[in-house]
Amino acid sequence: MTEHAAKLIPETREVDSIDLLECFGQGAKEVCGEFAEIWFRSKNAQGTEIKEGMVLKQDDGVFRVYWYRSDTLFSELARRSEAEDADSLRAQLVRQQQRLQALYTQLVERDPAIYQFPPCIDAQVRSSVMLGDLLASDEVSAQELEERAQNCSLQLCLALVGKKVAPLCL
Repeated sequence: MTEHAAKLIPETREVDSIDLLECFGQGAKEVCGEFAEIWFRSKNAQGTEIKEGMVLKQDDGVFRVYWYRSDTLFSELARRSEAEDADSLRAQLVRQQQRLQALYTQLVERDPAIYQFPPCIDAQVRSSVMLGDLLASDEVSAQELEERAQNCSLQLCLALVGKKVAPLCL
C-alpha cells in the first residue's frame, strides 16, 4: 500500500471528495466510529492521472489509515492475479503433456509400430483437425492409426482428450 502511494507525486494530490462515515466495513468486520473516506486525483512520475482513495480515523490524536486503494494498486493486484492464472494454466499444460507422454510410452510398449505417430505438442484439439472419433487407449493400434493417416496429407500425431486419444492431422 505505502509502496503504491509513494509512486504518486504528493504535490499533485487534489481532493476529489470527502465523505464522513459512522461505520466502516461489512458484517463481522464492520467497525464504527468517526471515519472519513477521502478520494484524490493524483499524478505519477510519468504524468498519468491516478485516482486513489482511503478511509481514515483519528485515534488518540493520530490519523490511521484503515483502507487504501489506487489505480496503481488495482493494476498490480490484477497483474498478480493474471500471472497466477498463467502459472496455473502453464502447470496444467505441463501435467497434461506429462499424462500424454506417459500414455504414449505405454502405447508404444504395447505396439512399437505406434512410434511412427508422435504425440502432439501444444496442439489444440478441434474437429477440423481430428481424424475420426476419439479412441480409448486400448483401441489405439498402429493399424488403426495407419488407416486414419491415409486421410491426412500432413503428419498424424496423438493428443489426449480426458482419458481418450485423439488422432490429429497437423
